[in-house]
Amino acid sequence: MASSQFVYALVIIGIASSIHAARITGQIYMAELANHSAVLGQNPCAITEDLTPAQWQARFLSEFQSGQAGGVTNTVVIRLGTMGSGKSSAVNAFLASKYGWLHNMFQIVDLDRMATSSAAYRDAVCSGTTVKQLSGKEMGDAWWAGAVNTSGYRTVDSIITDVSSRGLTFSIEQTGKFMCPLKKVCRRLYKNGYKVIGVSPYVPYFVLKGRVKKRANGEGRDVSTEELEGNIKSFLPKLFDMIYETDEFYILNNDVPFGHPPEVLISSAIDWTKFDKQMCSTRTINKNAVQALLDKVRSASSEYTTEREREIHAIEVTLLQKMYEAADSGNPCEWD
Repeated sequence: MASSQFVYALVIIGIASSIHAARITGQIYMAELANHSAVLGQNPCAITEDLTPAQWQARFLSEFQSGQAGGVTNTVVIRLGTMGSGKSSAVNAFLASKYGWLHNMFQIVDLDRMATSSAAYRDAVCSGTTVKQLSGKEMGDAWWAGAVNTSGYRTVDSIITDVSSRGLTFSIEQTGKFMCPLKKVCRRLYKNGYKVIGVSPYVPYFVLKGRVKKRANGEGRDVSTEELEGNIKSFLPKLFDMIYETDEFYILNNDVPFGHPPEVLISSAIDWTKFDKQMCSTRTINKNAVQALLDKVRSASSEYTTEREREIHAIEVTLLQKMYEAADSGNPCEWD
């Protein structure tokens, strides 16, 4: 990869790119928080957009073009994390604090937005401008109907192809269910000259569970943690593998007080210009932060009350323990 037009792809697995660092002010960070709060408070039944796939592609292209700034080109952020972990807010705050990049420079190719803005979704979920009382399964079925209605996955693929051919900065979001397709996307972007950066915000399950319940109650829908449980069990054991699929990778602790930026647990970077006899990758692990989080998860074992939740607790302890051990040994973080 080369060159005059070196493209950066920020793989939001919780992430950040290193084109050039910039100072960040408190005003920029608080603007990111305000933007995220507005998104979270959005009522899906008040949304009137019902676009065709071609219209969605044109809409995203226009929005991405309007967000280009600061001389940064050919950069993509891939945000990777479980539901409610902060793939939008935490990653935006991280990019702002580390590079001075505002959220509109790395807008997400947002399948959720397309699905939940569709007439098919609103017909299933809404009664006028009010969200119906639906089960988690019914909400999931409604989302799927919206994704089908907009040819969602095909449209996302077309948008990625279009914007990356123009060297635009943008983001991709992943919850960890489809890691192999994500690796393929990373390699596609490499071929287009992109530098891929991944950022992955992490929040312990027992904290996430409370957030999911609060959000569901606010949206007037049934609370089900089954999908979240499956998401975490699938995602966390694969997290370390993604470090090797990106130019830069960051794992963030987003279990922080409101208004505070996420804490970097691991940062990793690869320098492709190095020779074999040289160290081509660097990695920093915040050992004290990892230890504090590990202690917190261990001490919260009583919060994991079901068999499935206890399995998740064991997975989380393993994840953090592997990070801690790698900080001491200097070896790569590996699950097995």
